[in-house]
Amino acid sequence: FKVVSVYDSSQLTEPAKAFWDFKEKVPGDAEEQYQLVKRAVMSDALGIMEQPMPRGKRGVATEDVIYLQEGMNSVDRTNVLIPEWGHEILHFGPARSLVDGEFPKPIEECQAESAAYVVSHFLGIDSQFSRDYLLHYGNTEETLIKNMDISQKTSHYMIQKIEWVLREYK
Repeated sequence: FKVVSVYDSSQLTEPAKAFWDFKEKVPGDAEEQYQLVKRAVMSDALGIMEQPMPRGKRGVATEDVIYLQEGMNSVDRTNVLIPEWGHEILHFGPARSLVDGEFPKPIEECQAESAAYVVSHFLGIDSQFSRDYLLHYGNTEETLIKNMDISQKTSHYMIQKIEWVLREYK
């Protein structure tokens, strides 16, 4: 046996329940932003489902539902939901008219991810993997510049929706 110091919960300066029952925001938490974006997405008549996803997938946009990998923390959920919403807007839904014709997957990813980067920044969330994600799909500075108008219009639409939700729920 080894001698160690022990203490009882009664020795805490605050009762144990009060210690764990805090209401302050945990650093790095984005649950408020996630709920805000979720409401905005749902205002576009889209569903959101969290479920197990195939290995390597964290989100998928379909014509009427966005699927997210279950169990992600709030920052990751938000950072996955926003570009999937961008895909819904650009490639399936409300802003389809912004995109003239069909694009290859790398260009679609550039459009959705660059718009999502702007929206994440607007919400105060670090989108640290956007650059690598765009590079993974072979996007270059020129690709980004060519798609900037579409990305700007999409992010504008998304931010307007978020601001509308903010006004409606306050």
